[in-house]
Amino acid sequence: MIKLKQLCASVTILLVFCCISQTSLHAKKSAGEIILQRDFSEGMADWKISYGDRMVSVVNDETDKKLLQLTDDCDRDGVGVESPFIPARRGMYYLKGKLRILNGFGPGISIEFFDSAKNMLGRALLSYSSRPLNPGEWQDFRLEAAAANEDIAFLRIKFASWKAVVNKVQFDDIELSYHEPHPVPPLWEPQYKLKSSDKLTAADVLAPDGIVYPDWSRAGVRGDIPDLSALPVVNSSDFGAKPDDDQDDSQAILRAITALTPGGGIVQLEAGEYNFSRLIRITADNVIIRGRGMDKTFVRCDYAIPADCIDFYNITEGQRIGPQTYIHVYCKPKGLNRIRLTLNNVEIGNWKRSAHSGNSFSLVARSGQVNIAPGAAQLVAEAEYVDGNIRRKTLNIIFDPARETPGNPDRPAAAILFAGKGLVGEEIALAADGRRGDTSITLVSADHGLKAGDMIRIQAPETPRRRKEIRNACNWGTYRSYLVYIAKVNGANILLDQPLRIDYPVIDGSWIRKIEVISGGGVCDMTLEAKENLWLTTVKFRNAVDCWAWKLKVIKTGRNPVYTRNAKFCTIRDCVFDDAWFKGGGGTAYVGWEHSYDCLMEKITSYKMRHAPLLQWSAAGNVIRDSVFHQSDAQWHSGWTNENLIENCVIDSTTTENGGYGHGMWASPPEDGAHGPNGPRNVVYNCDVTSLKNGVWLGGMNENWLILYNRFKVGKGAGIYVKTHSFDHIIAGNTFILKDKTAPMLFMNTPDCSGIEVKNNIVYGGSGKLAEGLSDVLLKQGNRILPFQSDAPRPQPALPSIFTWQRTRKNK
Repeated sequence: MIKLKQLCASVTILLVFCCISQTSLHAKKSAGEIILQRDFSEGMADWKISYGDRMVSVVNDETDKKLLQLTDDCDRDGVGVESPFIPARRGMYYLKGKLRILNGFGPGISIEFFDSAKNMLGRALLSYSSRPLNPGEWQDFRLEAAAANEDIAFLRIKFASWKAVVNKVQFDDIELSYHEPHPVPPLWEPQYKLKSSDKLTAADVLAPDGIVYPDWSRAGVRGDIPDLSALPVVNSSDFGAKPDDDQDDSQAILRAITALTPGGGIVQLEAGEYNFSRLIRITADNVIIRGRGMDKTFVRCDYAIPADCIDFYNITEGQRIGPQTYIHVYCKPKGLNRIRLTLNNVEIGNWKRSAHSGNSFSLVARSGQVNIAPGAAQLVAEAEYVDGNIRRKTLNIIFDPARETPGNPDRPAAAILFAGKGLVGEEIALAADGRRGDTSITLVSADHGLKAGDMIRIQAPETPRRRKEIRNACNWGTYRSYLVYIAKVNGANILLDQPLRIDYPVIDGSWIRKIEVISGGGVCDMTLEAKENLWLTTVKFRNAVDCWAWKLKVIKTGRNPVYTRNAKFCTIRDCVFDDAWFKGGGGTAYVGWEHSYDCLMEKITSYKMRHAPLLQWSAAGNVIRDSVFHQSDAQWHSGWTNENLIENCVIDSTTTENGGYGHGMWASPPEDGAHGPNGPRNVVYNCDVTSLKNGVWLGGMNENWLILYNRFKVGKGAGIYVKTHSFDHIIAGNTFILKDKTAPMLFMNTPDCSGIEVKNNIVYGGSGKLAEGLSDVLLKQGNRILPFQSDAPRPQPALPSIFTWQRTRKNK
């Protein structure tokens, strides 16, 4: 996501902050006592503008009340305000106040902690990084900050606007309070840390080590990647694809796909170099694009945008189009700020860069209901750049209101896109809660038209009630979702072919909806390289089931090398992903699963990606295993990911130059306005992780994560860092090598981290302490702390692969 998040995770963000009265700075800090309180009737007082002087002011509102206002009108400079240093000590601090976002996504609000020499020890951050639900309205904010270090002597409050965004925000009625730390129970009834004596659901698997795991036995393509020798083949050369002639081969590939039988088959590319200058969009089942090997067949992927920066794609001079015809405009992305499309001077499309636009370069629009007279007409595309230049392209067409030529509705998402239809029909509400482990659900009506064999999406919306419960600062995205097949229909009762992994409560308006998917698609045996810096995934499976990528090498992808969305039972295997053009904000240079369920990634090697491996946006039941990820961190990046497995992976997070945060593994916190928190029972098993910072950093609301039989080699920080209602974890059988002499194996930053079991771990180096912070562990058993040893061996679990054990057990 945007670089603001990456900076906050590495604790290096510059922020701008609220005003607090000087008279309250020396108030006594007793438990629950207000120590700072301020409105802005006296102006800025002794607050300091750290940068962006002209953008900070005290203004009057409509009632003549004075407010602090930050007006960041530049996407290059940013603005920041900070309080004076305030005496502080170990404990909990709560900052609350009122905030009004008049323009942009909103500010960053933080509390920074310092030692007696005013060296920074850490910070807590509340990040507004998604568009406000009610722009221009006052809202309450609350930041919880834990001062867990014994050396803390001062704190400082800041408000800021990040340099690359434009914001206008106002603050008022600021209050800071101090609380003595005390144990805090979980915010909801725990349900995942189970023992063999507990009543297990269909979603639980008891392993020989006595730990109850999620079930991953169905991850990946059902029946595995097919035997390609048994499938029909068409040769792309028969349809005009010629290697090594430096001409576009995409149209020939599309003709070859059309020539396949209705049952699908293989489009064969011979050895040599091909050019894909248009989107390969596949909507038929069982279509496979195959080369002769990643060292023999090479595909150049670019959209051949001309030197004058702008062009129409899929529309030609003199073409007859109708109201539903999709018109594609592509532009050079460097410095691109806006794309505008008009038909006879009537605007039909407008795109403007935002904080999450990444390296976008396209606009797709249609005239729709715009009232245009039949006959000769003119399309005009304009590309506006940050330097003030405007590039134009004009196309004369014939407009026919009766013509039905929809064409391709997709903005360029991938060089090769496998696309199912997606959600169809109406949302149907649940009549009763869908509970974890349930294999059936009840709908409000039996008049739904669903049948056995249909795939449905079940989803619980992220309502205000739910956001409050999990303290989710992000107001967009999908958090609780799953794709599952219907096994049987009995009126309003729907039998599912898999148990639910999390709850879907009626109180949040949970619903199901049918989804139509593409199935059986695949790409294999070739190298694909992006030749231009365009925000374009190389291979993507969307609304897809049983799709796969195998023996691919992807060089310098524009966005993500192979990626999925709304996917089920997909496999990515034996691939090499080497570097990405763009590593900024908006979701790019990722290797992993998004909005994907029960998918399998194995035997992957990646280099110079931002976040690899990665799971985000409701991803559940996925497995990433037997892979090596160079120069990137592992992430549960957003959206309540749950019950995913990272197993036997080597992760080298020893640089931040590719956009990683420097932690070995990182899970987004609830106060992160662009990502939100992650859900229950994610598992790290038998991995080898080397990192600049903490081995594992869990941002909060994480229930019963299993960190088992891994080796963590940590440069600075703790082996595992947890905060903000991160509870019921089992940390067992690991080896920790800690270079930082001040760091424990486990650091519990807030007093609400409860129920954590720490068993049979070996710690080399560090502070000599097993656990520190504002919480206590529930169970310590069989742990050893030894002198530092730089290369202590990895653990050897009795089951080297929990995934293989589950598969073998299922097949017996």
